[in-house]
Amino acid sequence: MARVTSEDPASGLPDRELLGSYTGDLELYSADVGELGADARISMARRAEEAALAADPRIRNSEGALFEASQGAKAYANSLGFVASYRLSYCAISVAPIA
Repeated sequence: MARVTSEDPASGLPDRELLGSYTGDLELYSADVGELGADARISMARRAEEAALAADPRIRNSEGALFEASQGAKAYANSLGFVASYRLSYCAISVAPIA
């Protein structure tokens, strides 16, 4: 693909002095996410669906509720010697009410 595209002077690594660093905790990870059991996750999704159905009398049904969670790590490195990593976790609850 590189042979058929035009040259891009902005493509490539940044100057070494522009590479950032941070040694503190980004506070993007919570062990609590992984410790939530199936019963707690189901309960939260059900409560969210109940709240959606109670919000307006015109809402009579839903397409269901969803609890989703993930935990992971990101790592970055380049040929200029930049190496960084961090852990992260995420959870969300959603409901699709039908009026």
